[in-house]
Amino acid sequence: SFDEQDSDTDTTRTDLSGSESDTSSSESDSSSSSSSFSSNHEDGNLNSATPPWFHGRVRLVKPDDRHWLSDAHCFVRSECAEVFSVTRDDQTRGGSYANAEIGQVGLRCV
Repeated sequence: SFDEQDSDTDTTRTDLSGSESDTSSSESDSSSSSSSFSSNHEDGNLNSATPPWFHGRVRLVKPDDRHWLSDAHCFVRSECAEVFSVTRDDQTRGGSYANAEIGQVGLRCV
């Protein structure tokens, strides 16, 4: 469980899978980030050329949602909402994306 936080920094990190990790450990930020987002590396090699951050979009659905959520909530998470990172194409569309920075993370309806 990640209910306890370091009293000196009170910081935790939540990755896209919803799990939290303590960011006050003695490990460097890059190794902490790499391990938090290791699912982005298909071959499991954290030293590959792929950056440790996420580009693109991902739905909010998780494999165990059906154990914890109603059918309606499962539908919304799998079909109606996604987390994304802003691209240049998003900026050129204007609207609420016009002032967003490339790479900024957001939540949107699909």
